[in-house]
Amino acid sequence: MATWLDFFSLFMTLGICGGALYGVIKLWESVTQSVASTKTSKPFCLPSPLPLMSSNRLKDRGYHISSGGVSVKTNRRVNREDYIDATQRYAFTGRLMFVHA
Repeated sequence: MATWLDFFSLFMTLGICGGALYGVIKLWESVTQSVASTKTSKPFCLPSPLPLMSSNRLKDRGYHISSGGVSVKTNRRVNREDYIDATQRYAFTGRLMFVHA
């Protein structure tokens, strides 16, 4: 025969499990709603960093600013040695920062 303590433990266990399930469902709904509203919202655009310069002057300097982003035209290509040097420099400083942290 079950005592009142057994029934109390059963109801508490069911309540905790039900509350956890309810929390997971509400969290899932919140994330889904946030993703949907982010997909439908207008993207955030910062004002031009150089408002005093006309777009023709920026294009002459090699900067192309559009709603899709910024592209910068350079007059040289990165060769293999430059790429390896930059990669090693980053890896070396990253390793030093990790050791000191």
